[in-house]
Amino acid sequence: MERDKKYSLTEELEMLITEKKELNVLIINVTYRGKLCNIAVKNGKIHAIYSADIMPKERFDKIIDGEGKRIVPGLVDVHCHGCMGMESTDGVDALKKMSKHWAMQGTTSWYPTGCTIPVKDIRNAFDAIPQTEGANIVGYHSEGPYICHKYKGAQDPNCIVKPNLSDFDDRDNIKLITLAPEVEGAIEYIKNSKALVVVGHSEATYDEALAGFNAGAKCVTHLFNGMPSLHHRQPSILGAAYDSGAYVQIICDGMHIHPSVIRLTYKLFSSKRMILISDAIRPALLSDGEYNSGGLAVTVKSGKATLRGTDTLAGATTSLYGCVQKAIEFGIKPEEAYKMASTTPSKMMGIKKGEIKKGYDAEFLLLDEEWKLKDVLILNK
Repeated sequence: MERDKKYSLTEELEMLITEKKELNVLIINVTYRGKLCNIAVKNGKIHAIYSADIMPKERFDKIIDGEGKRIVPGLVDVHCHGCMGMESTDGVDALKKMSKHWAMQGTTSWYPTGCTIPVKDIRNAFDAIPQTEGANIVGYHSEGPYICHKYKGAQDPNCIVKPNLSDFDDRDNIKLITLAPEVEGAIEYIKNSKALVVVGHSEATYDEALAGFNAGAKCVTHLFNGMPSLHHRQPSILGAAYDSGAYVQIICDGMHIHPSVIRLTYKLFSSKRMILISDAIRPALLSDGEYNSGGLAVTVKSGKATLRGTDTLAGATTSLYGCVQKAIEFGIKPEEAYKMASTTPSKMMGIKKGEIKKGYDAEFLLLDEEWKLKDVLILNK
């Protein structure tokens, strides 16, 4: 049987994506939890994990030699607007192109994220999920339009509206919606929403935020950004999230949050509840310059994106993998950093991704001894 050619991100930024006809794949000589092993994949799912000295007897369509590299689950980004001059609401072709770019950056599944634009435009953009040749699109995330004006951040204030279930109740592809729990109608919306509700761009008090979590909201959109600061007499959204058991998203790009606060958040929420996101926007992966993102003028300087002429952050310009590497740089253990960008978001969304376990999607990253990305394997097309 012919061994598969090694595709490496260090060589022309390539990735290996199994063709549909290749249903059974065997990955050999990979390091998992400190031990060499072989992993069998059938029909896009992890079938079995063997010690390295055991070779399954059945025939495989493809054998991939991991050459001893460390294997971890592929990254899952639940909050990502765009990259390479494209946005999630630009249409099917843009989604397909971005999926290729993100796969080459280690993101194997993602939720294309829209911002606060007219409801009809969100509906049109998130009508169907296209088949991609890169990262898998699991569903969509609508960041807004049910947010507050005070903490709108880089969102168009003219498109902010009150929560209305009829806006998206027939759009099953929208899996997450960010809203402010203190706005009129928000609690009723949370209770009845088909999508997972995320608290964000909000000026909610502790009690208002807690009411949102008690109603069914599961997570906070980019904690610390687009919300009031923590005060010892008004713990606001942070305190309510901690007390309620909610998940929290963190933009760990080194620009949105100080490294000390990253470490503090990790101590508070642990890798079980802290989720790394990219919050990448249209200029992500491009050079500095002037851009339009989410309908607003954005300046990128030294990788930092702000609304033109202001200090207001307008999203991030790095990948989820880049955020993982920053978390490691800030002192979080590598295995924990990768977990917060794969296992934890998958658990929140209730999808069988982000773990190397029988029955889970076969999406993997191969890493070197320093936890740096070398190969991307997406074997579930």
